[in-house]
Amino acid sequence: MLRASCQFLAALLIATFASGFATGQIVQTDFVADLTEGYIILGGIQGTGSSATATAEFTLTQDLADPSNNTLSYLMTFQNVDLDGAQTADILDNITALHIHDTTQCAPTFSQCQEGIDTAGTIHLLNIFGLPRNDDADVVVDPVASTISGLWDVGDTSAAGTPVPTLDISSPQVISTLLNGEAAIFVHTNEIPTAASGGALLTVPEPTGLGMLLFGLAGVAGIVRRRR
Repeated sequence: MLRASCQFLAALLIATFASGFATGQIVQTDFVADLTEGYIILGGIQGTGSSATATAEFTLTQDLADPSNNTLSYLMTFQNVDLDGAQTADILDNITALHIHDTTQCAPTFSQCQEGIDTAGTIHLLNIFGLPRNDDADVVVDPVASTISGLWDVGDTSAAGTPVPTLDISSPQVISTLLNGEAAIFVHTNEIPTAASGGALLTVPEPTGLGMLLFGLAGVAGIVRRRR
């Protein structure tokens, strides 16, 4: 009975792996970012002296069959930043803008930006909050919890990355920038309008499908050995 059960479990693991490998049209990629003032480089000068920090969690969901179903969900938690101007008496810590940037391309308006060196002064992929506008219609700002969350879908377009054309989450340029580790989050405040802090969106490693299959089969083998 045990042997038959283990054989069935092993077959199920293999079938699940094979099915997912063959028909996996939905791919999820998780990203994290730690935003600090030390990430900011502009005009070759690193750091801003700002105390504004944040942590960010993003999940990119790609529909390989139909990219118009792609989404990018996110949750950011801030420290030493006032999201609505009513949490502290100091107006300098008020957030003025929050963007996703493509750090490989300098914006034409930042003449001091040096491509390949600077992180700030680069083009926008998405304006999440504040100036020049909120591109994400689903953005939720909680000033008391000091969080900003949302869902970037194909209905949310961004024309902020001048001179690039209007972008959305189905755009190959956006997807490649995210997956290549070239995207970053930037926080702008009254104190430092150019960018107070920032951080790269880094991919969270996931166990490979083969690794998970081998792990499952090893577990089955262990059960059989213990029963013997």
